[in-house]
Amino acid sequence: QRSAHYLSAMMGVWGVGDAGGGRGERSKVWKGVCATVGREDLLADPRFTDTSARARNQDALREILEAIFADADAPTWLARFRAAGVPCAPINTYSEVLADPQVEH
Repeated sequence: QRSAHYLSAMMGVWGVGDAGGGRGERSKVWKGVCATVGREDLLADPRFTDTSARARNQDALREILEAIFADADAPTWLARFRAAGVPCAPINTYSEVLADPQVEH
């Protein structure tokens, strides 16, 4: 699934163990992502040191992160990212959207 923004590798939809979740990007957010997934080494990787580098190497980054994300389900990753202050959101099915109290009329 290709949904990343062409200038920002972390902006888009990422596969997790049971569904998708969206995440945005800024330098502080990137540090939070790396810490949350236990891969602080990615901060020093020349392919991912800044937004432009991550955008140029988003296929490699996607491969690395999705392998990690596959180890847990969406609620687990969402809880971890939220606890770390990393903006994130689930990708809901139509039935989940319609059941959300925010959209009930």
